[in-house]
Amino acid sequence: MDDTIRMDALLLYIAQMCIDNNWHREVRGVDEFHYFTHAELRDFNERWNPTPYATKEELKGKTIVQLRDILEGHNLKKSGKKAELIERLTTTVPILCAGYVFLDEDGGTEGMIRLNFDHCNPKWSFWKKDGVLKVDYA
Repeated sequence: MDDTIRMDALLLYIAQMCIDNNWHREVRGVDEFHYFTHAELRDFNERWNPTPYATKEELKGKTIVQLRDILEGHNLKKSGKKAELIERLTTTVPILCAGYVFLDEDGGTEGMIRLNFDHCNPKWSFWKKDGVLKVDYA
């Protein structure tokens, strides 16, 4: 069985982990974050599976409509020229190399995730509303 997941599912996984472990930022009277361990990063990368969706050889002979269908199946942007579509499918997803997460309050369900990869460090907010965990780009 393929255990790989999309980024949105990975973010929900990390947010739930934070809530379950109560990684709140005020520890011993100081603002602290839970920095991901090497084992956690390895787990995230294995779940996220940062590999290309296809090889150029696998896409050889595909029509632009077929390429757009493949992109749509992976929730990737499907507009552009044929060469751009192929590049989107064959480019390796960056590997997560660091990051942290925290809850705003002890025992809370709202917080922030920051991931470091490929010279960028985007962050996401997460919260529970009506018992449903949500994540959004911050």
